[in-house]
Amino acid sequence: MVQYRGITRGMRLNDVADELSRDIVDLKRDVLTSTAEVIAQTSPVDTGTYARSHRVGLRSGSFKASVSIPDGAPRNVSPGPPRSEGLSEMMAGIASVDLTSDNIVFRNISTHARYVEARDMVYAAARREIGSIIQDALMRARSR
Repeated sequence: MVQYRGITRGMRLNDVADELSRDIVDLKRDVLTSTAEVIAQTSPVDTGTYARSHRVGLRSGSFKASVSIPDGAPRNVSPGPPRSEGLSEMMAGIASVDLTSDNIVFRNISTHARYVEARDMVYAAARREIGSIIQDALMRARSR
């Protein structure tokens, strides 16, 4: 009879599983962060409302867009500040969400987001980049 000892002295399977779980959460955080950066950088800016209104959270059937363009909002504003605010909002969401969940979503709470997405396809472009984003995150994880 041939036997192989799967657990050696000094190595506990639960410890290995815990470490892998932490690695997976770190990888997911890295992928979400990179995705948020892509979304922020590619967001079109006119009044800045759309770019400021990105969020990250858990999927909810009760989500409803709630931010509209303020009356008299200036147009053609500088893209930097609204994109930075949108990125900050997404980073706050990533920091507060349960990263072990499979129901994490990116959303935009502006009431005109569907029109912007139909024209500029910000979220669709981020989805197309996800393969590269994951590969880059894996390479960074391997180098640590």
